[in-house]
Amino acid sequence: MSLDGKIALAGGRRARLSGPADLERVQRIRAHSDAILVGRGTVEKDDPSLRVHWELLGPEGEEIRRSRGAGWAPWRICLDTRGGIPASSRILDGSAPTAIITTRANSRRYPPHVRVASLPGPQVDLPEALRWLRKELGVRRLLVEGGSAVIASVLRSRTCDLFTVFVASRLIGGSRSPSLLAGPDSRTLDESVPLTFRGAQPLDDGCLLTYLPGE
Repeated sequence: MSLDGKIALAGGRRARLSGPADLERVQRIRAHSDAILVGRGTVEKDDPSLRVHWELLGPEGEEIRRSRGAGWAPWRICLDTRGGIPASSRILDGSAPTAIITTRANSRRYPPHVRVASLPGPQVDLPEALRWLRKELGVRRLLVEGGSAVIASVLRSRTCDLFTVFVASRLIGGSRSPSLLAGPDSRTLDESVPLTFRGAQPLDDGCLLTYLPGE
């Protein structure tokens, strides 16, 4: 995010805030994860492949791939409550195992190679989604990349065990640029998300901050 907490430009236009070292850090986390999770908004706006860019990891990446087995890749997971992700999205291209978590109200048909979890309720219940990932796909280590609504759900439901954020030396400003944490609004400090600071590390032209969930 930027120094003022923005994760994109006005209207949600993508902003590349990470430098080479942070991009490599993210790829390393992806490589050690069983699955990578994003929301529908991230897929619509950024169309990420959610693949591991092994070429950025060098010999370390080769060692991880050997230990995982030939052709292994982490699951690509998208929360798609109403079936709104474009059919041309790269996560639906069949190049890596993919699962969509949605609701029973969504009647959309996804490609046959995509696993689909249809959960009850008008919105995807995050704790229930995490239980499905563990039970059905064997996910033990999950990387949640975004966007702001998914990050908010994870932090507010206290379902993460580690939170890291790279802060770039840049200010974006404005009222139409999305912030790291989406609604609902915190009307009091009791409704805000407490975190426990664990460390800060200079990285590229910014700083990597690490937190644990607070009490």
